[in-house]
Amino acid sequence: MRSVSTKQWAPKVFLLATVAARAQAQFAGLSSTDDGKELYFASPLRQRGTDQFLWSKIFRLDSGGVALVAEVARSSPAPPTNAYVLDAPQVSGDGRLLLYTGTLNCGCCSSCFLSEQHSTTLLDTTTGQSAVAGPNARMSRNGRYLASYSSRNVTRPVFDLLDRASSATLFHDSIAPATVSIASDGTTALTVNQSLQLISRGSRTTLIGSNVIAVAIDDGAAKVVYETQAPRRLFVRDLKSAQIQPLGPEDRDSFQATLSADGQWVAWLSALDATPQVFFGRLDGSSEKQLTAVSAGILEATLSGDAKTVFAVAADGEMLRIDTATGGTTTLIGPTPTIGSVQTASPGSLTSVKVSGVDASSVSLSISGLTAPILQRSANQIVFQVPWEVPLTANAVTNPQGGEPYFEDSAPLLLQEFVPEAIVLAPQEPVTFTQPIAIHSDWGSLVTDEQPAAPGETVHIYLTGGGPVNPPVATGSAAPRTPLSPITTPVTVSASDQQPLSVPFFGLAPGLIGVWQMDVTLPPVWSRQFLVIQFGFYSRPPNSYAEALSLPGIPMKSNP
Repeated sequence: MRSVSTKQWAPKVFLLATVAARAQAQFAGLSSTDDGKELYFASPLRQRGTDQFLWSKIFRLDSGGVALVAEVARSSPAPPTNAYVLDAPQVSGDGRLLLYTGTLNCGCCSSCFLSEQHSTTLLDTTTGQSAVAGPNARMSRNGRYLASYSSRNVTRPVFDLLDRASSATLFHDSIAPATVSIASDGTTALTVNQSLQLISRGSRTTLIGSNVIAVAIDDGAAKVVYETQAPRRLFVRDLKSAQIQPLGPEDRDSFQATLSADGQWVAWLSALDATPQVFFGRLDGSSEKQLTAVSAGILEATLSGDAKTVFAVAADGEMLRIDTATGGTTTLIGPTPTIGSVQTASPGSLTSVKVSGVDASSVSLSISGLTAPILQRSANQIVFQVPWEVPLTANAVTNPQGGEPYFEDSAPLLLQEFVPEAIVLAPQEPVTFTQPIAIHSDWGSLVTDEQPAAPGETVHIYLTGGGPVNPPVATGSAAPRTPLSPITTPVTVSASDQQPLSVPFFGLAPGLIGVWQMDVTLPPVWSRQFLVIQFGFYSRPPNSYAEALSLPGIPMKSNP
């Protein structure tokens, strides 16, 4: 083999360079029965010991624990064509009926952006029978009245208010409301283009013309609680007298109000020193008290119909049950850090994941039951190695400590045999926005706009996702300097003009864990400002595909 330079260049610079996808909320859409004995919610987490999908599903929590209520498989190929992401559950007061909404996540440039992306299911929890209730739907607490309506992206929206007892349509219009709340007699409060409106006895009237983003109506259709956008405040309006009074203090944000069945009690969130906490009191403003003092803050809360219980989710992923009379708090689900999706990687590769909700120093990771070596931590990010032994069929990275006692705190993971990605070694150039990925042949400096590579120079590039090597290296171990471990995947390397490039070495970077080094000799003649390196390869089953990939452009000295 040709002699290979194995000097390292500032390895600590890039150990945190890999950026994971944005994280998603762990628990959302809380909805309780009147007696507070059942709580429905949405979560992308899977229950422990199951292979449930890693996108949002509907669960029920009661005295017997957590049970999966609904999940939907994603259609293939991408982009999917079905509404598989489930959220926004709403249970009737007696627990017999359940609504939940499925969302179609459009892929890039997909035409589904122009059409309806939601489909709501009405489930009879006693018989298991279900039916489509419309694109979006909300129902009265007694389950008799149901509003079915289009999403706001639809050019020709439809809104229908139905009496399920008589199968009659009580109201029809071409509107797409943002929020809908229905009283037990069918009176409906809604927000349309930030106006507060009321549907009663077959007609729709506007109560407030602007700045309203959410509304809730009591079962007796006597009062509504609405939320304004700027400032973010809560107000109570008497529907008979039209009198309005504020709910909560006027010097801080208040939001997310939920009403008891009799309309006498209300729970809401109010920001104390920018940290939202749960407050509870009578709708007339009396008996107000703070129910939580959680350091992480509260993301969402809901009040049971009998006003005896508040369920809440904290920013650290903890789910709480609060007795409104005593203030006593019970942890239903332990703190559950939010871990973001990991970028596509190969077994053995260095990668990273974003973590929020807890200090990343307390988090461990596993894939297919194998512990993933953690190389570096920051307050909200973990850099780790995908174990070499992990099969390509593995689809999740898991924090074993999260979601106790019911859930695995997992995030989606896609593995490929060979999926090289250059590690960016410094901030992008301010003028050309070039991402520095190459090191000069003498290892003395980066290839940059100010110090471009010379034609014929052999530069060094660090990558992740380089795939299998021979001889192999143990998980968690740095690659040795002797013997070297070159890749085994057949690959072609060329310039953007299809000119083949010489690659003296492509294998594990000596002295590093989960990082590949490619030494590539640039063309002796080059007349352009940048050179883009391209890979052509075929990845073997089970995740097989043939593909060409390109690295960010390398600044070049041009010659005639």
